[in-house]
Amino acid sequence: MSELVLGFRSAALKVDRVILAMLLAVGGVALVQPDQALDGLMFAVRSLLGVAPFLIASVAVAAYAKASGADSVIARAFTGHMATMVLLAALFGAISPFCSCGVIPVIAALLAMGVPLPAVMAFWLSSPIMDPSMFVL
Repeated sequence: MSELVLGFRSAALKVDRVILAMLLAVGGVALVQPDQALDGLMFAVRSLLGVAPFLIASVAVAAYAKASGADSVIARAFTGHMATMVLLAALFGAISPFCSCGVIPVIAALLAMGVPLPAVMAFWLSSPIMDPSMFVL
């Protein structure tokens, strides 16, 4: 029984660094500009809800490709001469409807499938709704 309690305590003490950073940022804003903290938090929640359908769709497509074995077919499509792969990936990226946040799971899936980095970068950079801040990330 004590092992269970100790295991729960150690798991409870582990906080994801991203969540911790977000909490610290909101706390910092609350200290400096208390009236802006709630507005900023509400803006973030509204933005997340607005982007959520695209995030869910891109994660679902990547998961379906992995579960159905289509990832190997996609990876085979990106074999051959590097210039051909880059052009094909750029064309696919240009016609894809993914937003800047939705393209990130697709990029991760392409890399996990073994698609070469130049082709993935061509897909990423040619996505029509890319946000310049995502390039920095």
